[in-house]
Amino acid sequence: STKAFEYDGAKFVTNNYAALLSNDDAPREFHLIQDYLAHSDLMYALTQPEVLSHVQILTFWRSARYNDGGEHGSPSLTCTYEGQEYLVSPETVRKALHLPEHSKFSSSVSTQTRKDMMQFFGYSGNTDKIGELKRPHLCKEWSFFYDCITRAFGNKCSNFDAIPIFSQQIGYSLLHNLKFDMAPSILRFIGDRKSEDENIVYFARFCQLIFSYCFPNVPLPDSGTELPFKITKRAFTDLIKKDSKKPNPPVFAIPVTVQDKLRVAMPDKYGTLFSDENLPHPSSSTAHTD
Repeated sequence: STKAFEYDGAKFVTNNYAALLSNDDAPREFHLIQDYLAHSDLMYALTQPEVLSHVQILTFWRSARYNDGGEHGSPSLTCTYEGQEYLVSPETVRKALHLPEHSKFSSSVSTQTRKDMMQFFGYSGNTDKIGELKRPHLCKEWSFFYDCITRAFGNKCSNFDAIPIFSQQIGYSLLHNLKFDMAPSILRFIGDRKSEDENIVYFARFCQLIFSYCFPNVPLPDSGTELPFKITKRAFTDLIKKDSKKPNPPVFAIPVTVQDKLRVAMPDKYGTLFSDENLPHPSSSTAHTD
């Protein structure tokens, strides 16, 4: 599905897109980013599930009782299905979305670290207002990278040219192996949106994944299903066209961490390309938290 749809008085808005990570669907210049995301810790959260159940998602959405956890607590949701309650915590979200578990997580990525990352990518705009970054200031490859992240994890259904701070944090953490816990924010986004209006559904994919994790013995119905919102092939055409109109097209800078990941994950494809002789100088930015 590419357009908002309605079911039982609820509107499912265009949000929580699945990423397009098949090389068969993309021009060659995007294959590296696709391959990297497909072999990353976010692969499952970026692509699953393949089918949505209107009934199951609405059951989760409308039954959920949200507790924001207060200023220093942890957010949670309590959902109900056929009289059975399930407490959804950040740990539940990590398990449902197949996100990594660590004994200790970093809570954020500092502003300066994110600025350094954008400068390494050749960001052509002003980074002083770090919350107002835009994808058109990046090369088409990194623009696609942040498009996948923002459309999947962003708490909105429009203005996908923006690179929100949450997307910046996810992107940096992924690229630099930082143990950043996105699950509490995902829970807050779902809880806040549900509290605003229980008849406007956000995060349909994640709601389906969480419902299926909480109630594993409940199968998907044979009818009443919908395909998730998904990035289309047109995204690649638009990115290539925008890059071609730039007077000085930006260079596609690839962090050493990305090269190392792909050399290990896909040695036949990237082993020679990223051999020691071809390694560029690494970024000067280092991981640290606020």
